[in-house]
Amino acid sequence: MTRVLAGIACLALLTFLYVPSGTSAAAGTVVAKDMTCMVLDADGGIAVGNQSLVMSTPGGNSMIRCTVKGVPNSTGRAVRYDYENTGMACMTAAGATTDWHETISASGNATLTCRMKR
Repeated sequence: MTRVLAGIACLALLTFLYVPSGTSAAAGTVVAKDMTCMVLDADGGIAVGNQSLVMSTPGGNSMIRCTVKGVPNSTGRAVRYDYENTGMACMTAAGATTDWHETISASGNATLTCRMKR
């Protein structure tokens, strides 16, 4: 579980590093694609990829989607992480949220989606 906590902390840090700041409501929604992102793997570690989509609206809504292929998964089945089974929040440009989930397929394809709605 310590590795899971470290993964979420690193994800929070990367979220703040890659979301442009200083935009105003007049500027509209900020979208960033294909930035480095991290997901948890099924074996308690962290996997890094560069297929991401980060969106932040002037109204304070924010969403992050990170997709990584080749994620370690020795379980032989799909694994799902979320707030309910980890007790951890996910960090967006708009702040921490419990509205997140990650699915890792048996073949090692992982997708993390994290949303903050204001």
